[in-house]
Amino acid sequence: MDHKKRNTVLFTVALTVISIIMTLIIILVLLLITAFILYKVLKLQNGTALQIALPIIFIAAVVIDFLLYTPLTKWIIRTFKLEDKIMYELSHKYASKKNRKLTRNTPEE
Repeated sequence: MDHKKRNTVLFTVALTVISIIMTLIIILVLLLITAFILYKVLKLQNGTALQIALPIIFIAAVVIDFLLYTPLTKWIIRTFKLEDKIMYELSHKYASKKNRKLTRNTPEE
């Protein structure tokens, strides 16, 4: 496995782990906010409302993670200047339109 392929695999695995951790943190934050609203603000006594909210919290966390994944990936590639260290297909996919026009590199095999 050549150098760029290895870096691309490591980059993808690291981003996947970060995405999973980010989703768990978002679930925790949304759960705490929901519990606070249900039990402190609305003064509910039973757990039924929270049980109903759990699937909604889970879906919302996954959607928020999807929305944050691409900007986070772009930011990481730009900040750490990874365009030339990972495979062209991945760096080009997340490059801004301005950078795509400037870097018309041919993919290396």
